[in-house]
Amino acid sequence: NAEIRKVELVPKDFPKDLVLAPLPDHVNDFTWYKNRKKSLGIKPVNKNIGLSIIIPTFNRSRILDITLACLVNQKTNYPFEVVVADDGSKENLLTIVQKYEQKLDIKYVRQKDYGYQLCAVRNLGLRTAKYDFVSILDCDMAPQQLWVHSYLTELLEDNDIVLIGPRKYVDTHNITAEQFLNDPYLIESLPETATNNNPSITSKGNISLDWRLEHFKKTDNLRLCDSPFRYFSCGNVAFSKEWLNKVGWFDEEFNHWGGEDVEFGYRLFAKGCFFRVIDGG
Repeated sequence: NAEIRKVELVPKDFPKDLVLAPLPDHVNDFTWYKNRKKSLGIKPVNKNIGLSIIIPTFNRSRILDITLACLVNQKTNYPFEVVVADDGSKENLLTIVQKYEQKLDIKYVRQKDYGYQLCAVRNLGLRTAKYDFVSILDCDMAPQQLWVHSYLTELLEDNDIVLIGPRKYVDTHNITAEQFLNDPYLIESLPETATNNNPSITSKGNISLDWRLEHFKKTDNLRLCDSPFRYFSCGNVAFSKEWLNKVGWFDEEFNHWGGEDVEFGYRLFAKGCFFRVIDGG
């Protein structure tokens, strides 16, 4: 019962003077690349090992509280910091951040509310980052205990790769941040549920699934994908900060939802960065 539609590969209003950078003529085989670097004796050089976690947010204080609680429960020997980047919230997020000053290495940065400025607030957080590796984590992404450890273990082996974490949908409406603080295993024990976040899901029975999972499976976690940037959703990613010097920062001309992640991922892939899905993320 599939519906056939004619798709315009290039929108009619696409600017004629806008030329996209050419893409590499190879697939995203990060395993081959990693082994190639190892055979040549090329090792990453890192000066300030650790993960700077950028959490962009606009209001949503209760959800932010839960995400920070889950970061307190991380099991890792690697250092990490949290940068809460506020896009001009009306809610007092500083009060939430202050709750965690004795539990996390945490900073709070804020810009005025000029409407939807996600790219700008991400860049604000990234400029504040002190470690060699950065992660962008949406405020409604509650990480499991080995999240930081999983990301840094892989990035320390290969800093020419972007790591993408899949997501599952759970209901935390009747659970407090204190409950997550007191039970490190709570977030992993919650059953998957249905959500109304339609652009980001597929359905299976009465639960919602990350729409990317099927493609991850088909392409060996993107290793065999020729356009992995299409699956680069910055709600849960990590990469070496030095890539910002190679490709530039998030394009702040994006002032509506959608497109900014894929555009940034396109630039990364065009400059030779590889993409990989990581289970622990």
